[in-house]
Amino acid sequence: MTLTTKILIILGAITVIGAIAFIVYRQQQIATQQTAIQTQMTSMQQLADGIIRSQSQWATKDDLTNFANQNNLNLATIQADLDKLNAQLSSITQTTVDSTGQTASNVGSTSTTPNPAPPPTTTPDPYGYLHNTQTLQLNEDFAGTTVPFGSVGFSAWQAKPWQYTIQPREYSLTTIVGTDDQQRQTIYNKFSIKVDNKDYDVKITNSQTLQQYPQAKFSWWNPRLYLGLNGAIGLSSLPVKGDMTPSVSLSVLSYGQYLNNPDWTFANVGVGWETVANRPAVVISPVNYNIGKLTGATGLIRNTYVGPTIQADTGGGVYLGAGLSVGF
Repeated sequence: MTLTTKILIILGAITVIGAIAFIVYRQQQIATQQTAIQTQMTSMQQLADGIIRSQSQWATKDDLTNFANQNNLNLATIQADLDKLNAQLSSITQTTVDSTGQTASNVGSTSTTPNPAPPPTTTPDPYGYLHNTQTLQLNEDFAGTTVPFGSVGFSAWQAKPWQYTIQPREYSLTTIVGTDDQQRQTIYNKFSIKVDNKDYDVKITNSQTLQQYPQAKFSWWNPRLYLGLNGAIGLSSLPVKGDMTPSVSLSVLSYGQYLNNPDWTFANVGVGWETVANRPAVVISPVNYNIGKLTGATGLIRNTYVGPTIQADTGGGVYLGAGLSVGF
């Protein structure tokens, strides 16, 4: 066995071990996520300037569906819109503000204005002000919605004639967040007011979200598997021969805005099978560029890479070429 063959076997073994380690790593990630769903929760906390940190925890898709149903949200409508944006539901937040309500009677006037020409005491009471408490229902009007929130009464025969009732109210803002594969968020909001156990949906007149644009950076540990097809020309013998080599490779170093579809990957090392020479080979791709970024593609196509390749087979052949690969 030649030294070259031994080196190739060692590199191939490293690639296989790396692929197995990658699979174990991904399985460990899934297990960690499940543990987090069951145990991790961030509690609500009051911060400065009236800012509240929301209670948050990991949840499954079914958990989100149940939470939406409990809050009378039409997830089907939201998901249909998210599908148009190639995004997935990622979180639901509900924020409530409670008003305790007020009830009082025998309340004096805030101010009075004397009648410049008071009537004599024998003046009749045609409107019944001296015999009946006058009550006025209080409503707040929104676009297309009227929300009752209390009433005020006036008893003209009392020294302190005013009485009023302000109903307890619960103001609820529910926020649904969808995220696409470029981490761009789409926000949906629903606002409602509950009075006397009845919900009133209120039209939101303005809603604006600012999301910080992700900055590209190096990731020194971002293990990803790649399935590739390499075309190469032999350099070690004459006449020059070409070969096509399907391969599987592993890379841990990347650069870009997103870990799940980086713009560049580096030092991809893998194993393949030369379809012409009919032998195994080690394939090394020093750098690969994500061409999906140029087309604006999403999903699997978004993770399509091209780059130069160097490969050496067990027969001592050395090839130089280019490869097309898809990352997972």
